[in-house]
Amino acid sequence: MHLPEPLRSLELAVVADVACSELRHLVRAKLQSVANATYFLEGQVSSRTSLFSEDPRVPRFFTLLGASVESLCGDLGPLHAPAPRASPPVDVPGVLEEVAGLFLPEGHLEIEHPSHLWADVDRSDLQLALAQLVDNALDAAPTDDAARVVLRAHDDHENPVIEVIDEGTGLAPEVRQRALEPYFSTKPGHLGLGLNVARALARRWGGDVEIESSGAGARARLRLRRASARPSRGAGG
Repeated sequence: MHLPEPLRSLELAVVADVACSELRHLVRAKLQSVANATYFLEGQVSSRTSLFSEDPRVPRFFTLLGASVESLCGDLGPLHAPAPRASPPVDVPGVLEEVAGLFLPEGHLEIEHPSHLWADVDRSDLQLALAQLVDNALDAAPTDDAARVVLRAHDDHENPVIEVIDEGTGLAPEVRQRALEPYFSTKPGHLGLGLNVARALARRWGGDVEIESSGAGARARLRLRRASARPSRGAGG
């Protein structure tokens, strides 16, 4: 996949955010284990010994340890990046055509969409999210000659949905369950962050990514948020 420089820079930034979020999650889990052990030991020491009443340093030690763990958790910051600034509604069919152009002539993409479909999402974010899903779908093809992917957009209860459908070998249940885990990949040499990048971008705008597989092939479903207001005629292209 040959991304233009603006999308490549965005991809690197989102990968860094995904990696940092995963690291924060792991560190928080370790710190929570320390906090749980601290509370347990404090209870045992206070109920089974007289150290709390005999040595004032003991309760101060447990208070300091608990406060330090809580402070470290706060210093880690939020688990997810804050939502970006508001963006004008995006014409989804136009973005589909733009993304398809990124894969020419290597990719074999078929595009299906209504004439008008708008979503509240940044155009570059949507382009990169779809590019990640299409790239993943093309990789699922048995051979390059057989690579065929369908990009299908439609309304689902008035919310825009884009499906990326491949005709690969499908996903085993255990693989499908882990497909959205960071750093999980069945392909040697792959970092396993493409789907996470797409999901992180979708979630920034109130959307999400789902993976389905039944029989041959797989389907990635990108759910978006319906545009709160459509642009005037001639805008949004």
